[in-house]
Amino acid sequence: MSAQTEIPKRLCYPVIETSTLLGISTRSTWRAIREGDLAATRIGSRILVPAHAIETFIAERTDKSGARVREVPRSIIEHHRAQAAARKAQG
Repeated sequence: MSAQTEIPKRLCYPVIETSTLLGISTRSTWRAIREGDLAATRIGSRILVPAHAIETFIAERTDKSGARVREVPRSIIEHHRAQAAARKAQG
């Protein structure tokens, strides 16, 4: 047996695992699903994200150099900076 165990690729992942795979919060994952940026399907009572949808989500946000294609709007950056400054001022 090799020292490295291969993890079998699944067809679908729960939202929480999808968040972990993408390295984003669960809230951001749900937002991407709600806004139609990340495909998901309901099977019974579970919401699952197909593996190919995760790959597509990543591919659509990178160019051939691996750089991020979609920039964060300046207003969002300024909003987060203002929030951070307010938290810091509060103590």
